[in-house]
Amino acid sequence: MSARAPVAPDGATALGASEFDAAMAALGPWEGSPRLAAAVSGGADSLALALLADRWARDRGGSVLCLIVDHGLRAESALEAEQVRAWLAARGIEAAVLLAQAGEERGSIQERARRLRHRLLMERCIAAGIAHLLLAHHRDDQAETVLMRMVRGSGVRGLAGIAPASLAPGSAGRVRLLRPLLVQPKARLRATLEAMGQSWVEDPSNRDLRHERVRWRRLMPLLASGGVEPGRLASAALRLAEERRALDRAVASWLALSAASSPYGHVTVRMEGFAALDRPIAEAALARLLGAVGGAPYPPRSDSLCDLAEALRRSPPRLTRTLAGCVLRLERGLLQVTREPSAVLHSCGAQAGLLLWDGRFELRLTGPQAPLDGVAVARLGRDGLAEARRLLKGWGLRPPQAPARQLETLPALWGRAGLVEVPHLPRLFGGKAVASVAWAPRQPLTG
Repeated sequence: MSARAPVAPDGATALGASEFDAAMAALGPWEGSPRLAAAVSGGADSLALALLADRWARDRGGSVLCLIVDHGLRAESALEAEQVRAWLAARGIEAAVLLAQAGEERGSIQERARRLRHRLLMERCIAAGIAHLLLAHHRDDQAETVLMRMVRGSGVRGLAGIAPASLAPGSAGRVRLLRPLLVQPKARLRATLEAMGQSWVEDPSNRDLRHERVRWRRLMPLLASGGVEPGRLASAALRLAEERRALDRAVASWLALSAASSPYGHVTVRMEGFAALDRPIAEAALARLLGAVGGAPYPPRSDSLCDLAEALRRSPPRLTRTLAGCVLRLERGLLQVTREPSAVLHSCGAQAGLLLWDGRFELRLTGPQAPLDGVAVARLGRDGLAEARRLLKGWGLRPPQAPARQLETLPALWGRAGLVEVPHLPRLFGGKAVASVAWAPRQPLTG
């Protein structure tokens, strides 16, 4: 563990209470006695956020729950998490350490860690009934994000950067992600901790040049000397955010008229008029479809979206593509978007309470009626679907009206002896372990 004694950067001033109050007011309105959560890593940014938010909430009769995710990626991570919890406890701030257990998800270590962190934070916020999750992104993060997306060829949505407020993917609209520090430079957050006499943790991965963001961070002083400094990049992102909102409205309007979703998680789109859409709207609509059906927190690369949009704009009689964990099939003017079975790798232990599974389905599991020990939630799969169909036939019931490939991607409860329950087919197994199931994609289709 590397704890950093507070040293204020030259020329940086601490963030005052009135400034933070104004930032929070801009993210309102707020209920009386607000209950907040804050994601805290122990770094200077998130610790400054935690202390500022604690004072803000107390002044209004509310409270903050600080959530510390221990990814277990480094030997000292558990000690660091406990140190951060102790710092917060010494100031009378409630904190909880969430342990991340890696599953079978694909992607780099950073990508897997980000997905696990997001899922743990969402599950805890929803279980605690907390509707506001504060994140410590700041102006330097915004500038780095804009540069990273620029070199990837991102359009308006990407170049608008990080939004100050948004509905949390995977929360079914229950949790807002709020970033009150987004216009503040990192140096001011460190100065704030120095003024409060608070140490922080230095994460060595923030100096690891294998990570793209770290490489951009190293280049920032050189770019700033040529006029490409964080403040200007952040200002450009603010202007583009206005265009992003207009684009989102156009996309939502077209999808509301053209798309029909299924409780089984697939979407059918009438493609008449698609070729006439402006290219940015067409690509953004496809990104929205892929996000809703595929469950991914981030859209596919711009060049992949561009290629797909161009292929569909040519109105071929038939077309089949896979992208972002989805299968797209066009036939007779109808585009069917389903989850790609082989891409569904989310498997987790079944525990009583609310579960957000595969970024698509919200399950509420019950414990007392049917013990969940040794039970896992994973995709139904081909074998599970075959067994469910045999049971349906035995009961004289018809199978759900949905493509088989989509049914294979539904959540199922598996025990040591095999299939225990299919939440979408509760009559087959009695429905004792699942109180409810709903399609609640990370990215709402028309939201």
